[in-house]
Amino acid sequence: MSVDTAKTIPVPTPDGWKSDNAGGTVNALPLVLDPKGQHEPGWCTYTYEHEQAPELEVLCGGINSKTPRAGAIWRQGNLLHFGFECSPARMNEAGQALLVNCVVYIARFTEDRPIVRTPCVFVQGIGLFDRDAIGRWLEESDRDLSAPQYYVAKQTYEGLKGKNRAELQDWFKQARDYLHADATGRLTVDADAQTFKVPPATIRFVEEAIAALSDPGRSALSRGLLNR
Repeated sequence: MSVDTAKTIPVPTPDGWKSDNAGGTVNALPLVLDPKGQHEPGWCTYTYEHEQAPELEVLCGGINSKTPRAGAIWRQGNLLHFGFECSPARMNEAGQALLVNCVVYIARFTEDRPIVRTPCVFVQGIGLFDRDAIGRWLEESDRDLSAPQYYVAKQTYEGLKGKNRAELQDWFKQARDYLHADATGRLTVDADAQTFKVPPATIRFVEEAIAALSDPGRSALSRGLLNR
């Protein structure tokens, strides 16, 4: 089955897209038999994190209430996320072809596995931010300087209160590679990783941490980081 992209139609630009698209409409490919009917929005995922994650790719977006950066279909390892809500019986030919193509595509990843696991905010009440959420906020000059309190742990925020934007940007530059989520999902600096002086989210970290196991002065620290 193939998808005829020539059958796109103009739809009103969603409110969340207007900062990225100044036009009054965007072109979209209808996936349902009755495009003008009422439909549930489905699920999408912000794709900021995908840019820095290995073994993860975004296949397409879709009309949503978030931003153009929210992916509708993406995969991690052999896990496929198909976010469009409607059942195949309610899909038109393009929608059914898209679903079939996605199943065929993911079926080839027989040896791949998802490598990132996060708690479900709807079940466990914990939402996680990626490190660069703070960096993106700092790039927006109109954002309130108190905004970090929504991203970082309370103790971390206490050390940031009163800093101007330049000081916050300098802090983030130094701390970015060592930020991780605490038990509540808020970001805080990993003091052990910072002491080790190698960012954990790098291949270099794995190599140096393993090598440090034979160093009496660093073995305990590297073993603890590797176990985590």
